[in-house]
Amino acid sequence: MSFEDSLEAAGFFPDGFQWTHAEHGITVIEGAGKDGLPYVMANGVADKDMEAWLDSLDFQTGYLDFGGRLCAWVSDNFFMSSNKAEPKLNWRDLDDAHDGEDYDDDKGSYDDWEHYGPLNDYLDRLPNVAQIQDALKQAKIDINFEEARHRDLLIYTWGDKKNMSKAGVSHKYGKPKLHINAKPLNGRGGSCRNNAVDDERIVKRVASSMQKDDAKWLVDRVKEIEKYGGNCFSIFCSKGRHRSVSAAIILKKVLCPNAKLKHLTIS
Repeated sequence: MSFEDSLEAAGFFPDGFQWTHAEHGITVIEGAGKDGLPYVMANGVADKDMEAWLDSLDFQTGYLDFGGRLCAWVSDNFFMSSNKAEPKLNWRDLDDAHDGEDYDDDKGSYDDWEHYGPLNDYLDRLPNVAQIQDALKQAKIDINFEEARHRDLLIYTWGDKKNMSKAGVSHKYGKPKLHINAKPLNGRGGSCRNNAVDDERIVKRVASSMQKDDAKWLVDRVKEIEKYGGNCFSIFCSKGRHRSVSAAIILKKVLCPNAKLKHLTIS
């Protein structure tokens, strides 16, 4: 079985030069990893753990059921070692931090939220709080989402083609350990020269793409966030201007009203 056939059989979809699995939050690039192995990113799984698992596989006989085994392993190892909630964030600390590696106050931008009213018609079609609570219950995630969604959250957005990485973002203020892949979403719309903060057409397009399959992407990502339990996480795409930014905006607008957004690749 070829590399592509193995991934396609497991529910991965081609996205340019890479393959993505929206349900499990996995991105795979053939031959881009260590020693010519596939390069794999998975939400909720540490890079070192993924590398160790890939090293344990025998690819000399081909990629027989590689995609299926990858999905099963990611599901079994999702936040096995890092699912403790983080300390409550202090926004005074965030705004006053100027200590280099932890927080670059002169880089990135915040949302002011004053111009997103026209999005309501699109966002009203996404799952409401009660529907999310039902999904969490079905996933055996024991949490009162109506209370949990009002906690203080810090959400970073960024692009992995902008000289940024999960490891680097993990050193930002709040020390995010969860990095959500927004690449499976469709951010085409508006002007490619604009970003989602300035061009609501981009956010509308992403919101429309989230409605696919009963908003499965959004529901699964909320499951990840609540299973993670932390107060800080990031959302990334290629350039950190369209899909990741839109996803963060939608999360805040629809489900997490007290979230603070920090867009690292928008100045």
